[in-house]
Amino acid sequence: HRVIAVVLTGLLRDGTEGLKAVHEAGGITIVQDPAGAEYPDMPASAMRDLPVTFCLELGDIGAALDLLARRKVGLETGLAVSVRAMKCRVALLARLMAQSKRNPVTFQFLCVEMAALQR
Repeated sequence: HRVIAVVLTGLLRDGTEGLKAVHEAGGITIVQDPAGAEYPDMPASAMRDLPVTFCLELGDIGAALDLLARRKVGLETGLAVSVRAMKCRVALLARLMAQSKRNPVTFQFLCVEMAALQR
């Protein structure tokens, strides 16, 4: 139930076989939307041969993986995800600021970003 399988653009059916194993074990399956895939055969095969959990555009797969990898029992609410993402961004900005003091231009930019987040 904690496994996520992803099939992107490709040929043949080997990706479908892997997704099938994950699906049968109770995991989440994601395929790239065949309409946007350079080679749509593999994601189309997966969608044809088994109930895929999510069919997403390529640009949305990374964010979906980030969200789903952090789930506990169920999906987080949008607010919980936003709060967590904001805390992570503030922590990252603080680390970047600490390491950029020798570069005044970058440090100033990061200070402006931090101030905007704290408003």
